[in-house]
Amino acid sequence: MIWQGVETENVEFRALEGKISVQGDLNVFFLYEGEGEEQAVRCYETTVPFGGTVDCTGCDEGMAADIDYVLGSKDVEIRPDFDGEQRVFAIELVMDLDISLYEEERLDILSGVYGVVKEVEAVSKPAQFKGLLAKTSGKTKIADRIKLASSDAPIVQILHSEAQVQLEEEEIVENGIHVKGYVNIQTLYISSGEKTPYSSVKGNIPFSYMLDVPEINGSCSFKIRTGLEQLAVAMLDGGELDVKAVVVCHAIVFEHKTENIVTDIVVSDSDMNKLSSLPGIVIYIAKEGDSLWDVGKRYYVPISQIKETNDMTTEEIKPGDKLLIVKGIAN
Repeated sequence: MIWQGVETENVEFRALEGKISVQGDLNVFFLYEGEGEEQAVRCYETTVPFGGTVDCTGCDEGMAADIDYVLGSKDVEIRPDFDGEQRVFAIELVMDLDISLYEEERLDILSGVYGVVKEVEAVSKPAQFKGLLAKTSGKTKIADRIKLASSDAPIVQILHSEAQVQLEEEEIVENGIHVKGYVNIQTLYISSGEKTPYSSVKGNIPFSYMLDVPEINGSCSFKIRTGLEQLAVAMLDGGELDVKAVVVCHAIVFEHKTENIVTDIVVSDSDMNKLSSLPGIVIYIAKEGDSLWDVGKRYYVPISQIKETNDMTTEEIKPGDKLLIVKGIAN
């Protein structure tokens, strides 16, 4: 084996019940010396789809999956076929997964209390909540040329090219995330040099892209995952390559909120002077921003009593609504 290239592409993960589905493509290239008297150098290139599942306790379909992976090990073995000829490439990959699964829950939060026969005070403290704002992706095309150095052997024929995306900057901007980076490319080719019939050239192409994320702001957190599609490298002449590809960006974005959470309730005797100063019957005219909660707390009257007295079916009130408040009906 003279050269080997084994790369994954179009890898997708999906949360299922109790497991995670993994699918993708395996791009392989081998440059090898054949058997026989001539021992001719040959190359073989193909794309093989792969798929499977990984057990994951607690995983459920519909969860938002944020999964990164690296190739932990990559083993290539040459095996005999049915005729005993060494013509089979056996490839074993180990993918190390970094799994984060998110499920959105809707919680009822006690934001306040009040009493009608006792003074009731809520003790609260701020708590942080994280919510999924967006899970999105986008693509951008790149196109550029790579020139060989004067010391490089001229290109006769391209054999194989591979590339990786390298992120350099990630910045939140208005309604999106701006990313910058490079596509690092390596191309193996047949050269015209007598001493070096095979050679390779490396280069990098910069890219810049704005991933649309409406309503994102500076307090949000995010994670970017990149990939590459449709890599095409063509020879323009013996000293220059034309490179085209598509950079894929996947983003998961979270918004962070702070809410006051009631942690304790303090109950004390009512202030009789305050209660006696309240009118027995009053017609209250709702103002902007008022709620039945505010009115009931002000006059020490349950919301249910206000609704019953005023024949209300909902708790909605509008500015200018007139409410009859009667004190002393609640037990």
